[in-house]
Amino acid sequence: MADWIFAGNYAHSLDDKSRVFLPAKFRERLTEEVVIAPHPDHCISVWSMAGFAKFANDQQLQRSTDAEVRKFVRFQLGNASTENVDRQGRVVIKPALRQWAGLEKEVLISGAFDHAEIWRPDLWNELNAAMADDFANLDGPIGNYFPSHNSMS
Repeated sequence: MADWIFAGNYAHSLDDKSRVFLPAKFRERLTEEVVIAPHPDHCISVWSMAGFAKFANDQQLQRSTDAEVRKFVRFQLGNASTENVDRQGRVVIKPALRQWAGLEKEVLISGAFDHAEIWRPDLWNELNAAMADDFANLDGPIGNYFPSHNSMS
């Protein structure tokens, strides 16, 4: 069980050097060096080095026997970047990752348990609205939740 989670969402902007301020509440865990990687939902995942190492290890355990996991790992790691967080708490988002997520100026940074995600605000709002009814009607095992979200992928 994690002793710390990323939660909440925060509106920010990319500056003219493609940097974004990480939310102050997230900087305790996202310090010095982070891994920024594409996420399947066309956003960007931002991991602490320790968090990404755990995530990558979990994927590696499945990699040799599952072709889909191998494809996922190749794409995600091949397009990830390791970036330094500057003294002001900013991090650079590389062009390929900005393109993957469709980021322009305004971004939304959201907590996702063990990492942060950077979203195009309109895509986040669309996803959030689609999930609201599903979330409100949860009844039973959470493994089959959010059917409308699954159809968006």
